[in-house]
Amino acid sequence: MIIFRTLISIALIVCNIAIYELYVHHKKVIMVLLSIWFFIILNGVLIYLLVSTFYYPS
Repeated sequence: MIIFRTLISIALIVCNIAIYELYVHHKKVIMVLLSIWFFIILNGVLIYLLVSTFYYPS
């Protein structure tokens, strides 16, 4: 399970880098807003996965 979550975390980090590159290179406002929105969503999922991997409720 930890290997699966690690792979998902790596994939989310790669997606964040790709979305950042999309944000840097686009000049249209809608694309910038979409990239910021996806960046926030993916970082939220990444933080949730990392916290839930190492925090076990008692």
